[in-house]
Amino acid sequence: MPNFVWLRLNSAACANNVGDGAANQQPRPEGTGYVVLKRYLHSGFNTFYKRSEGRGIKPLSTNKEVNMSEIIIIAAMSENRVIGKNNALPWSIKEDLAHLRKLTNGWPCIMGRKTWDSLPKPMLWKGLPIIISGTLTLDEPNAKTFPSLPAAIEHCSNYEKIFVCGGGEIYRQAMPLANKIELTLIHRHYEGDAFFPEIDNSWTKTQSLDFDTFSFITYTRAT
Repeated sequence: MPNFVWLRLNSAACANNVGDGAANQQPRPEGTGYVVLKRYLHSGFNTFYKRSEGRGIKPLSTNKEVNMSEIIIIAAMSENRVIGKNNALPWSIKEDLAHLRKLTNGWPCIMGRKTWDSLPKPMLWKGLPIIISGTLTLDEPNAKTFPSLPAAIEHCSNYEKIFVCGGGEIYRQAMPLANKIELTLIHRHYEGDAFFPEIDNSWTKTQSLDFDTFSFITYTRAT
């Protein structure tokens, strides 16, 4: 298999050069193949390209989007956006843990090293742990490590769903890539040192299940 390098381009800059047909390809160096991994090409979204060195040009699918995994950010945060303090959750809500288990069961769960370190071992849920770290050595037999978020996503690309489980920096990197956010909103303020990124107007709230002390909220990309 070739080595892949991910290139992040602004959609506005390349919209005139990107299409579904081979005649409308992005300019490319000699001997290099490009495949557009499209989500959307409307204003404000990013387009991601996967470059395969030394391979011929692979035609894009005609009149349809390239099949991609659904990338889902899953998180719990307080009203003031706190997601952690001293590498731990400031709260303990059994319903939130059950929600996490239910949604991620059997799917890849990408997380940073600190998030992984904060989890009790063995794993509390049946997701497949994927850790972003260049140095970590794992004892967990089902866990894998990758040096970057794009590399981890590429490894999981055969799965229908990929979950991103934190922490704060991994969430920030994942926001432009994700299709959905599954958010537990805790109805109070906490002190903390890790925060969830802002959810801008490219997202639409599509579901909210409200309880006394928390809500389960689903956001999807606005189209």
